[in-house]
Amino acid sequence: MTGLLKSAAFDLLTHPWFGRFLSLGGGPRCVVLMLHRFRSADRSVGGHDPAKLRHLLAGLRRSKIALIDVAQAITAMGDAGTRASLPRRSVAFTIDDGYADLVEIGEPVFAEFDCPVTGFVVPGVIDGECWFWWDQIDWIMRQTTASSLLLELQGHPVTLQWSDARSRHVEKNRLIERLKDIDHGALLAFVTELARVAEVPIAIAAPSRYRVLGWDELRAAESRGMRFGAHSMTHPILSQCTAAQSAYEIGESVRRVRHELAHPQAIFCYPNGRSSDYGMREMAAVSAAGMTSALTTLPRVLCRRDAPMADPDWRFAAPRYPYVEHLGTVARFFLR
Repeated sequence: MTGLLKSAAFDLLTHPWFGRFLSLGGGPRCVVLMLHRFRSADRSVGGHDPAKLRHLLAGLRRSKIALIDVAQAITAMGDAGTRASLPRRSVAFTIDDGYADLVEIGEPVFAEFDCPVTGFVVPGVIDGECWFWWDQIDWIMRQTTASSLLLELQGHPVTLQWSDARSRHVEKNRLIERLKDIDHGALLAFVTELARVAEVPIAIAAPSRYRVLGWDELRAAESRGMRFGAHSMTHPILSQCTAAQSAYEIGESVRRVRHELAHPQAIFCYPNGRSSDYGMREMAAVSAAGMTSALTTLPRVLCRRDAPMADPDWRFAAPRYPYVEHLGTVARFFLR
């Protein structure tokens, strides 16, 4: 019986009439979804399945849930005069980091459904100054001939051990999560030491599986309707940086995106985006850089309660949900 009830509930949530029901009551509510990489057979890269994304977008259209630009949602939500113009229920899509598969695989699917999408890019990586530190860890652990590594992190031993691709993936992700909570300089030093112990030199340029879009590719995508914003210069956890470095990461990335693109979004996207990854210091720097808002990864629906008159800084902590593939899950977000 439990299985039948779950099936019936899912059928209700994904039925077009449910979307119409959601649109009837309350003020405007927008679910902002965050994506990263798209599955690529050519590079053997895991990520979001384009077929499932296509299915979700079709379901949102059938359910009369609007697909809107994230900047439109944030701007209108904070302005009583234009809030009424927002659809009652809407979804906005954002894609972080600017990997090449965004345009190669993701963009055509969004274009099929005339769905606005905003990507957040990292100018230092685009310019070839560095490549993402978590990709360096992935590369090291893929290339080493070892199946276990012993290192030290802040005076504590770190043992990495794996026997197959799956356990290696688990160890890698566990390590990456641990490194997010340490000083950024110490993080970079650890990655360098990991490469030494694993006997895997870190290439200056990222291997093809980790390639990000270049400025020409971003401008071409922009001409087709995509929008882009800044995501820091090198993607450190900003709260783990010095005040000067944090301000530079924000301000310079905004400047570079504005310089390179014709229609940059006035939205900043905090790297990682947990409540511990940014603070008043970062919010002030984002505002000083001329941005009107900033996105976090705090999982809430964007609605009027996020725009109280007493909190003028709400725009610099706008919520997002991690991407989900099922229409029923997206529909449930609106009920929270």
